[in-house]
Parts: sequence; C-alpha cells; structure tokens
Amino acid sequence: MSTTDMNINKRRPIKRSKTNGKKILRDLSAATNDAFVALERKLPPSSSHVFVENLRQKLNEASETITILSEYEKKVKVKQLETDVAEFLRNLDDRDVDLDEDTVKGVIDAFPNALKHHNEKQADTDRPDNYFPVQWLMRNSTHGLSFAPLLASEGIRRKKFSEEENGGLTFMNGPQNSNGCITKFLQSDGSRMLRERLGMEEDDYLRKLNDKDDTDFLALVNESNAAHDEKATSALKRLFELNIFQKQDVIDVGMIVYSSSGDHSKKRLQYVLSVCPEGLRPRGLYLLHYPICTRDKYRFGAILKAGLQYYPRQLGFLFKKPKGSRQRFIDMAMSSGWLGLSPDEIFKMIHDGIPPSNVNASSNPHPILHDVIRLAPKYTSLFWRYYPDSIFLRDDDTGRLPLHVALQNAAKWSMPLHSLITINDPIDRHEKDPVTGLYSFMSAASASGRGRGRGNNDLNVIYYLLRRDPNAWEGFQV
Repeated sequence: MSTTDMNINKRRPIKRSKTNGKKILRDLSAATNDAFVALERKLPPSSSHVFVENLRQKLNEASETITILSEYEKKVKVKQLETDVAEFLRNLDDRDVDLDEDTVKGVIDAFPNALKHHNEKQADTDRPDNYFPVQWLMRNSTHGLSFAPLLASEGIRRKKFSEEENGGLTFMNGPQNSNGCITKFLQSDGSRMLRERLGMEEDDYLRKLNDKDDTDFLALVNESNAAHDEKATSALKRLFELNIFQKQDVIDVGMIVYSSSGDHSKKRLQYVLSVCPEGLRPRGLYLLHYPICTRDKYRFGAILKAGLQYYPRQLGFLFKKPKGSRQRFIDMAMSSGWLGLSPDEIFKMIHDGIPPSNVNASSNPHPILHDVIRLAPKYTSLFWRYYPDSIFLRDDDTGRLPLHVALQNAAKWSMPLHSLITINDPIDRHEKDPVTGLYSFMSAASASGRGRGRGNNDLNVIYYLLRRDPNAWEGFQV
C-alpha cells in the first residue's frame, strides 16, 4: 500500500467548533423553552384561579431558568406537572367560586394525559391517585360530581378512553379492573360530606350513626344524604344526556340493583328506572330474584315497589317463578330459608306500591284481586284484607268481577269463594261472565282448573250456584 493510500485511509481528527456547539445548545434550549411556553399558552388566559396561576408560574419558571433538558428530563418535568393537574382534577369542588367548566377545560387542554393519570404502584390501597380523576370524583366526592360528566366527555373526545369505556367510568383495564367506581357511585351516601363538614373520623361517625337516640345527628345524616343524592342524580342525568351512558348500560352495569341499596339513593333509582324500566327483567330474568338470594329485605322492597309501578298488571312479577324453580317469588320472600318476611310485612310493601282504591281514589283503581286469584289464589284472603274494595272492582279490559275469574279457575269451596259469591249477591246473580257468556254455575262446571287438580271441579260450588239461581238454565241460550 502506497503512502498516498495510507494517507487517504487514515482517519483524521474532527475539529469541533465552539461556535457550532453553542448554536446546538441554544437550539435545544429554545426547543425546550418553546414546549413549556406552548403549554402555558394553552391555559385559560382569563382564569384567576389560584391553581391555574401557580401552574402558569411553574411553566414560566421552567422556560426561563432551564438552559437545556434531555428528552427524558423534559418528559419527567411534564409528568410532574401532569401529576399536579390530576390532583387538581380529583379535588374539583363546585363551592369554589373561581372554578368553572371553561377553566377545567383549559387545564385539560394543556395536560390531557392527566385524565388518565393513576399510580399503578399503589393499586392495593384506596388512595385518590389509584384512580383516574373521573373515577375518584364518582366514587368519593359530592361537591365534585358536577364536573365528572365533563371529565368523562373530554376523555372520550381526546381519545383517552373509548365510548365503550364510558369516558373511564367503566374502564376494564384500569387501576381497579372493574366497574367499581360507578357501582360505588350508585350506592354512595352523604357520609363523607358530613364527616368533612363536622371534622369527624369515620369510627366516630359510625358510633353516632348507631345511636338511634341522637335524633339531631340522624337529622343531619338525612339532610346530607338528600343533598348528595340530588347532586349524584344531576350528574347521572348529565352522563345520559351526553350519551356517555345509554339505556343498555342500565342493564349491563346493574344500575337498578346498585341504586336500590337504601333511602339515600332513591332519586338515582327513580331516574334509572325512568330511563330503562325493562331493567327490572333483564335478559328474560327477573331482578326481584337478586335481593331474595342475597337476603336483602330493603332492596327487595325497593325493587318490588318499582315493579308494581311499571308493571302493575303483573304485580311487579311477584307471582312469577325464577328459572328452574317451582316457587313463586312471593313464596320465597315469606320462606324462612330466604327473606323470612311475615305476611304483614310483605303485604305492607305491596300496599305501598299499589294503594287501595279508597286511598288512591283519584286514579283508576287497580283490579288487584283478579290477578291474585288467577296467579296465586291461596293469597286471596290476605290481599282482600289490604284491598277490601277490590272485590267490587271490575277489570277495565274485560268487565269481569273477581268472582268470574275465580270460577273460571276452578276455585274450590272455601271461605274466600263463599265470600265472593255472597258479597256480590244479588249484583251478579243473573249476570253472565262478560268474557264467556256463561252463568256462574256454568263457569264453575266448565272450568279447566290448574295443576294436578285440573278438571276436578268442585260439585259443592256448582250445586250452590245452581240452587242460588235455578232459573238460569232455562233462560240460557247458546
């Protein structure tokens, strides 16, 4: 190899220009500064909120004092600010006079990733930073609930969460991997708000709550629960108005079950029922079965009352049977192995759902005895006790009296049937069944009956009715 070749292949040292080095430094510093300046400009300019002012100051200090940051260091700085913003979002409070939705939106514009901020390392403890800001507001706040729909809608708009994840409210791969935040929201009460107001620890609060003689404190509890329920219902309505939740979510999330946990969530229950009353019978099942299986008497009463309101002709599904069972819900509710309700307790619940005609005179009285005789005749006497006027009521759809329904269903000679006959006499002595056109003794003779006694008509009933009106046969024309 020649000397020339050796000179050509020899690596020559690169002369570094101090001028060029300083230029690179200035360019990188400018890029870093510009990034923080851009974030500062996204903040709401007209807001005088103390957090926004502090955030603006931190961004200005970063852009003015930092000469150069590596890409990693720059991300760390932004991440620290995102953590501050996430903490701000978790503590949104509608009592803050300087806080409005425009201010919150402006802060989110600058730091949208704060919507999905949470501490993955502390997932086993119930700390605020274990949850996305929107989740924490829904789980543990009262005065921040009005901002939760905004955070959820912004999360969807900025593609931080999908529509199926309801803006983070039902995010399945998040810190809790469940619908826990929305289910807790539906069951929440005003206890946290009252404890903060009174400066009480949870143990002290629970001790006073169990003191039934402290009526003044219990009045405060009821007042706090009512205020929380009002705010929670408003937030829930807004979530449906923004289509973050839709009708099917009532069934998928189990909103009726969770919002029927106590008096403190009555308004939320009423609202979700108005959105989707079909949730009382989800996927062909009956929601009334759930509180029976869990031995929850309050929830049973709440769901039964809802069923009576939206499905009165089916008596709230009380006489239905759960899939695979021979027992009706009413039988299960009064069974000692399930709820163990006394007859008076359960019929008081029904009475609350469907008032008797003499109490509810302004509306069309419900022919409840017709349904009882048709579906569960053994409870006729008990229902009669709570609905004494129902024996005279006619079904608006058929014009029938309870006696007509009893005879068609092959009622046996008993005190209820004897009373039905004698009380209505002589009103229906010569009256034909409006549906079949048969006289009473003919209805009894031709009734098909139910169950094992099918077709085994009671001759005592037929004979008594025929003796009561022996001329009916002669006057009958086919």
